[in-house]
Amino acid sequence: MLLKDRVVLVTGSGRGIGRAIAHRSAAEGAAVFLCARSETELASAAAEIGKTGDVGFAVADLTKEEDCARVVAAAHAKFGRIDILVNNAGHYGPVVPVEEYPLAEFDKVIAGTCARRFC
Repeated sequence: MLLKDRVVLVTGSGRGIGRAIAHRSAAEGAAVFLCARSETELASAAAEIGKTGDVGFAVADLTKEEDCARVVAAAHAKFGRIDILVNNAGHYGPVVPVEEYPLAEFDKVIAGTCARRFC
């Protein structure tokens, strides 16, 4: 149980890699707080994790500073602290060669990562 007695906040945890990280964190003994834009996906992930671990979640668009603050407040309200942040949320944008990637889309990618807002 590598994460016993730890609280892990996983952004973008409704599906894919974030969901898998949340499951593994819970399996390693952590209490897990999930956030993503889709309430349906979050509720499903929380129901699965809740069968064997302690879990909470909040729907959020992490490009919005107020949503970031709300997620942190909700995690603190549920678990009292956050020990580990897995900043997995993101925006994919167009699938093109890197030299053709539009700067405005790259700005959206960076805006979707709110680690700078959590720290």
